[in-house]
Amino acid sequence: MSAGIAMPFDSVGTVMTILGATTNSAIGFLLPIGYYLKCEKKQPTFTNKKCFAYFIFVFVCISSVIELTQLGIRIKNDEG
Repeated sequence: MSAGIAMPFDSVGTVMTILGATTNSAIGFLLPIGYYLKCEKKQPTFTNKKCFAYFIFVFVCISSVIELTQLGIRIKNDEG
């Protein structure tokens, strides 16, 4: 899959940015947080640990979107 993403790009940095903002975030943060929340669903909704997990989840999602947006702007400016 990574090779398919890498084909249209000239720079390895571009590919690493895409994979880092998507795959790395999902495997390293989003899936473990989702698993934790699923395992702890019998606990009250607003415990300290759950609130922290929700905060990290939202923060990682926003960070990924910002990084992909910056990459898109950088690619547009280089080609335009």
